[in-house]
Amino acid sequence: MASKKAPPIPAQTFVEHFVEQGNAATAAVAAGAGPEQAALLLADPDVQRALDKLAMLEGVSVGEAKVRLSHWARGSVAPFLRVGEDGQVHVDLSTEEAKQHYHLLHRVVERRYTTQTEQGPIEIVETEIEMYDAIEATHRILQLHDAYPPAKYDLTTNGHDLPSPVTIHARGEVSASGPSIDSTTSSIYGTQKEVGGAPESGR
Repeated sequence: MASKKAPPIPAQTFVEHFVEQGNAATAAVAAGAGPEQAALLLADPDVQRALDKLAMLEGVSVGEAKVRLSHWARGSVAPFLRVGEDGQVHVDLSTEEAKQHYHLLHRVVERRYTTQTEQGPIEIVETEIEMYDAIEATHRILQLHDAYPPAKYDLTTNGHDLPSPVTIHARGEVSASGPSIDSTTSSIYGTQKEVGGAPESGR
């Protein structure tokens, strides 16, 4: 049975729509195919090569990622604030300084509502900004620089106390210097079985 092939659509056309819209089915339709052809298009070797080339040209390098994290870690709300004549602080995203720091903003929410005054109804606009988390960005940078001590894991007893030392006497008796040991105590060291009775004399 012959394998299905993607329709003859230029790979670059599909890739451009896919990158712009972020949805393979929508990109397939925009490129002139049906949404059911999206999976075939994504698996097409020409499309894969085009995506790989685009990733090399426009992908985020390690150096760029470090710079972006550094900007977020040092970010300040100062470029987005304006103090009015009434002494109140207002969020202002229209200044040139604010525009140069848009990359520090994670989210912007604008709320509009109308309120009645003696002079008539007026529209109130409230702008809320959320910046990228400076603490999280700093934490990521420290991780990249191996600034934290290596994590320690208990690979022996799964967090439980270590078994007490066991002494086997010449007569075959077992004694422990700490808490008593069960007749069968399982751990990563194996199973300790209670030893009882004197060994048989040599034959």
